[in-house]
Amino acid sequence: MPQRADVCIIHLKAFEGKIGMHGNMNLGGVELLVPADSGMLLAIRMTTAGVLARAGLTADMLEDMKTVVAEAFSCLISQSCVCPRVRIVYQVEGGALTVSLCGEGAPAPDCGCMLSEDELKIVVCIFESMVDAVDMRREPSGQMCINLTKQLSR
Repeated sequence: MPQRADVCIIHLKAFEGKIGMHGNMNLGGVELLVPADSGMLLAIRMTTAGVLARAGLTADMLEDMKTVVAEAFSCLISQSCVCPRVRIVYQVEGGALTVSLCGEGAPAPDCGCMLSEDELKIVVCIFESMVDAVDMRREPSGQMCINLTKQLSR
């Protein structure tokens, strides 16, 4: 009997408005829910490429976004305690692209998941070399979230 593979759940909302290079396009939201496992990196990179190509990014911007999203995912799953799943939400609105990655499901209680202050500064610095804004935070429920924003009109 074949083993059941981990399943990605993709929720796509319709594209609205003009689609094209730095146009006034709004992406209603694309959500990807994956197991917190490094084996999902290829699926994440391919989904990122497909979704963001529709948003009209240049090849360089697209490569930067694939890299930073994969690195953010790796950051989330390499902590000392990990949520069982990661939700990735892609949105284009108001001339900006935002990709949000958040752990989903309860992490183990009192596991001390937070990166040290020095590690956090290094990670943010690396991410900021590829995107315009980075917000890393721990939700009250314990899940770690990383929001990456890239301005499209430059």
